[in-house]
Amino acid sequence: MKLVEEIKYLVDIDKLKQQKSLAYSNHLFKRMSGISIQHRKNILPPWDSIDGLESLKIYENCTEQDFNIIHENFKNTELGRIIKDFNLVRSRLMLLKGKTNYTIHKDISCRLHIPIDTNPDCLFYFPDHNEHFYLEEGKVYKVNTTEKHTMINGGTDRVHLIGCLYD
Repeated sequence: MKLVEEIKYLVDIDKLKQQKSLAYSNHLFKRMSGISIQHRKNILPPWDSIDGLESLKIYENCTEQDFNIIHENFKNTELGRIIKDFNLVRSRLMLLKGKTNYTIHKDISCRLHIPIDTNPDCLFYFPDHNEHFYLEEGKVYKVNTTEKHTMINGGTDRVHLIGCLYD
């Protein structure tokens, strides 16, 4: 499998930007770097908006597939349509502040990434392959995050829709 593969799929980037702005303006947990679009069953507000943002290691007897309920605020939206079309789980809007990066890590599944806000200095880097990729705003990507990777953001804040893929 390729490390990063663009998927031909039409997204309404303007709707995604509106939904992102609304979600972040109403977000109660300002310290969190993301907003859950999907959560586990029986998770009540306001916790449903952050359920699944943390490492799965903190959840007992839980898998990514357990995060399959689309948050009430995102049903019948562009975000909800994308989740349904790709059968995503544990979807979230993730903010990576400018001039920061993630630790190098592996995930247990591949990820769908849709950059909503990005910049040319924001790169996916795969150290074992010595390859980096710039993901363009409004395009859809399947990313093999089961390989060691990090995201390096040398520019302005970046927001991606990220969902876990299980084919």
